[in-house]
Amino acid sequence: MKRLLVPVLLLLALSVIARNYATNIAALIDPAKLATLGKRGANSRVQKCAYWLAEAEKAGEKPDKVASDAVARAGYIFPRASVSSAPGEY
Repeated sequence: MKRLLVPVLLLLALSVIARNYATNIAALIDPAKLATLGKRGANSRVQKCAYWLAEAEKAGEKPDKVASDAVARAGYIFPRASVSSAPGEY
């Protein structure tokens, strides 16, 4: 029983960590908060988003998945677009 419990707890912990990255980014890109910022007010938020995406990648998460989750959590509604590393690649 203990052998089964350890992997389950590990997967649960990793899931929580992945959600934290997306949650942190979602708070930074919240439309209501961004609307209150002045000119160049989002610059530090963009830097923080880049930090969280880099941390997610270091932890073995896919940055595009974390970013997609964050956008969904922030409440943005638009047709789903694919995230690609090369311009024009679909």
